Amino acid sequence: MKLIEQFKWIRQCTKTVKLYTAGSYDEALVYANKSYETVLKVFNKDHVNVAKVLYNLIAINHKLGHDKEALEYGKEAIRICEKIYGYDKLLIDYLEIVIPVCEALNEDDYKEELLAKVAKCKGINIEDAECFEDECEEKECCKVKDIEECEEAHEENSEISECDKEEVK
Repeated sequence: MKLIEQFKWIRQCTKTVKLYTAGSYDEALVYANKSYETVLKVFNKDHVNVAKVLYNLIAINHKLGHDKEALEYGKEAIRICEKIYGYDKLLIDYLEIVIPVCEALNEDDYKEELLAKVAKCKGINIEDAECFEDECEEKECCKVKDIEECEEAHEENSEISECDKEEVK
């Protein structure tokens, strides 16, 4: 029985991705929800495949403007991935897809928490993050907690070169 359910889940996931790629978000959501129900029957709730389905639900719900639902799915996906991967680079995709959802909902505190986790996954201690440009004389400007602070610091002191924003994110 589980094998049949696994094939069903794979078909549902494939259909979800095809519909999402085609821009048929409402239909993709129907298949993503079915896929979620099926994956919970086949795997335990903390399995990586559950997180993968949640990733699809985050993307689709955000695209449709259902950000509260997307955030709830995001929190669950991140919980699962942290349990499985720890602060590994594999977690970054799950963190980064939830950040725009936080922005849409003005969930600034949770967004900052996610940005800190991204930095941790990349091996960056955000308390000590510095400008990565050799020309930057005033490295203190880049000891910031997030990319917005970095941009503000550079706007205030325009003679300082831009830091590597990808490393600070």
